[in-house]
Amino acid sequence: MTGVLLVLLIFYHGREVFPGIRGFALPDIVMILVTFLAFLGYDALWKSGLGKDIRVGAALCYGLVVVIVLLYVYWAGFSYRGYVIHTGALFGTIMAANVWMRIWPMQRRIITAVKEGTAPDPAWASLAGARSRHNVYMSVPLVWTMISSHHDDTLFASSPVYLLVVILVGWGAVYLLYKKAPKVPASSGRSQLRRMSAERGFAALSTTRARKAREQSQGSRALRARRRGSGASEERRARSARAPHGPPVSVTNAFGFVLEEEPPPHIRRGRT
Repeated sequence: MTGVLLVLLIFYHGREVFPGIRGFALPDIVMILVTFLAFLGYDALWKSGLGKDIRVGAALCYGLVVVIVLLYVYWAGFSYRGYVIHTGALFGTIMAANVWMRIWPMQRRIITAVKEGTAPDPAWASLAGARSRHNVYMSVPLVWTMISSHHDDTLFASSPVYLLVVILVGWGAVYLLYKKAPKVPASSGRSQLRRMSAERGFAALSTTRARKAREQSQGSRALRARRRGSGASEERRARSARAPHGPPVSVTNAFGFVLEEEPPPHIRRGRT
C-alpha cells in the first residue's frame, strides 16, 4: 500500500510519469490497469499446460515483459522514471498476490491437514514452492527499478533496452544461484516437508492443549473460590444462628446516662 501511495503522490499527482505536462489518455489508463492486473494473466499462464515446462513458462513471461515495457514507452508515452517504476510495480504486485493468494493459503491447508491427521496434498507444497521461487526471480529486477527510478539523467535512461537487459541478467543470476545450491533428493524433500508440517501441527496442537489446560485451571480455581465463599457464607449463617438475638437491656440513671448493658431476659434465664 505504501508503494501505491508513493506512485499516486509522486508519479501521478506530480506528473512524473510523462515526459511533458499533460493529462491521462486512454493508453495511459490501459497500461496502468495492465500493471496492477498482470497477476491474472501470470497466474493463468502458470496454471496452464505451458507452465508445466519451466523454460517455456519463463520465456513466455519474459516475452510478455518485453511487450509491456515497449508499450509503456512507445504507446503510452511514459518517461524513463514512469516505465521503470511501473515495471517494478508490476513485479511487486505479482509477488504480493503470490504470497496472499497462493503461498500462504497452501501453507494453511497443509497445517490444517496435519492437525486433522490427514496427509497433505503434495500439489499444495509444489505450488507454494514454485511461487516462492518466482518471487525470488522477480525480486532482483524489482530492487533495480526501486533504485533507478529516482534518476533520469543516467545512461540507462536513453533506451528501455537497458531495463530489459537488467531483467534478463537478474533472472539468469538467480537461476545460476539455484543451480549451484546444494541438491536435496525429492524423497528427502518430501520427508522433510512432512516432518516440518508435523512439527507445525504438533506445535499448534500443543498450544491449543496448553490454552485449554489454562482455561480449565482457571475454571477450577474459580470453582474452588466460589466453594470457599459459599462455605464461609454458611459458617457465618450458622454463627449468626448460634448468636444471641434481641437487643441488649440498658440500665440508665435519672439523667439518661447508661450505667450498664445486660443481655435480654431469655439469655439471663439460660445462664442461670
